Amino acid sequence: MRLRRFNVYSEYVPGKQMVVPDTLSRSPSKHSDTDNTVEEITIYVNSVLETKPVSDHKLEQIRRETDLDNELRLVMNLTKQGWPDHINSVPEGARDYFSARSELSIFEGILLFRDRIVIPGVLRSEILETIHDGHMSISKCRERAATSVWWPGLSKEIATKVANCEICQAQRPTQRKEPLKTTTLPERPWQRIAADLFEIDDKHYIAVMDYFSRYLEIAYLPSITSDQVIGKLKNIFARWGIPEILFTDNGTQFTSQTFRTFAKEYNFMQLFSSPHYPQANGEAESGVKIAKHILKQPDIFKALMAYRSTPIAATGVSPAELIMGQRIRTALPTLDKTLNPRWPDINTIRSHDEDTKERYRFYFDKHNAVRPLPSLKEGERVLVKLDNENLWKDTGVIKSFDPDQRTCVIETPRGNIRRNRRHVKFTSSKPQNLKTVDIPVTDTLFENFDNDSFRAVENPNQANEPKTLQSGSGTPTTVTRSGRTVVKPSRFNDFIPLE
Repeated sequence: MRLRRFNVYSEYVPGKQMVVPDTLSRSPSKHSDTDNTVEEITIYVNSVLETKPVSDHKLEQIRRETDLDNELRLVMNLTKQGWPDHINSVPEGARDYFSARSELSIFEGILLFRDRIVIPGVLRSEILETIHDGHMSISKCRERAATSVWWPGLSKEIATKVANCEICQAQRPTQRKEPLKTTTLPERPWQRIAADLFEIDDKHYIAVMDYFSRYLEIAYLPSITSDQVIGKLKNIFARWGIPEILFTDNGTQFTSQTFRTFAKEYNFMQLFSSPHYPQANGEAESGVKIAKHILKQPDIFKALMAYRSTPIAATGVSPAELIMGQRIRTALPTLDKTLNPRWPDINTIRSHDEDTKERYRFYFDKHNAVRPLPSLKEGERVLVKLDNENLWKDTGVIKSFDPDQRTCVIETPRGNIRRNRRHVKFTSSKPQNLKTVDIPVTDTLFENFDNDSFRAVENPNQANEPKTLQSGSGTPTTVTRSGRTVVKPSRFNDFIPLE
């Protein structure tokens, strides 16, 4: 039956090249079989139906609904009487079956496609739900359907079914990484810098890295408040000047009203990386890694001086040379003339930097099997999941999307949040009623979104200090900024304060 769609033609082959047929033709059977084509076809179709995971009751239902389905009755008549040569001559209701006409057959009132049962229209939604039992992937559902049932457009309907299934969407794996985007070398030193806070040995520090020279500044922080961070940055700016751009993460020290006032007063622009995506602030993360290594040395100042005087692989010269125009004198013996002021060739530096970043980008993309993600449009419904989370359970609506920064602002039931494109996936599920509430302190509300920068603002409903509430029993209850209730240990229940 599967050869019906082929046009067979004969070709002469000498008998000496057809050993077995030629031998059998010289010793013919004395008994000739009668034509039993109909019987063989009947046996074949019966075997097809018997091997299907379908009960007799369901087969009878399919047979009954097939007889009531006008479209399938038309297809069955064409299958019996013969199909036209051109699709334009086929009745409108049967054109979807024209490409499969050579593989259609009929047995006992049931239409078959190859060895698969053609399902009537009224039963297709029920069968589609059965195919999707177990919430398997699109390919698995298609493989399951291929063992038993068929109708035109089944493959597309399976894809739509899985795409609209909330359980399937929530359990999908994390999206692949996108192709790496490297940062272009700035035009001059200290034009664009990155800053980040870190902790080592229970002490807090701030690391500041220059994008042009890779010059590193490290400062100790007695506390991690905005005032302390501002004070350290003012000290650094007094040495090297005020940058045009300060790139940081979304820590409250950088997103507070105090820091925004400081940025406005000192006339520099703040840019923020995508929350929960450290790779977006790679220069600062690199600075933190170097700073932690330096702070573990016996003499941290000698280690810091060694870093500043050692050529960087990306540029070929030391950070001190690029930011000051001369090498710095260290404990390593050197000729006096090498310490004379001399600016490196900027074109050579820029070319070297581009080549290095291109090689790094190539191997990063190759190692991580990257794939570009489609752009998002305003108003599209999306699911949100961080890398350390298991399910795509948070839903929202796109408010703004910046393809250059690969970051978007999303309206969620918890408020407006910003996420990297990798943490956001399009979904076609029905939207839920959004109710804006206070969001955790780890996230940031955003307003006045534009493609040039993100302006972070503090949640006006959050206080900077823990709140003390009165419980029903009259006992004061302390609630932190993140919403956690502070519970006094039971061992202090018998404590009586002195008056």
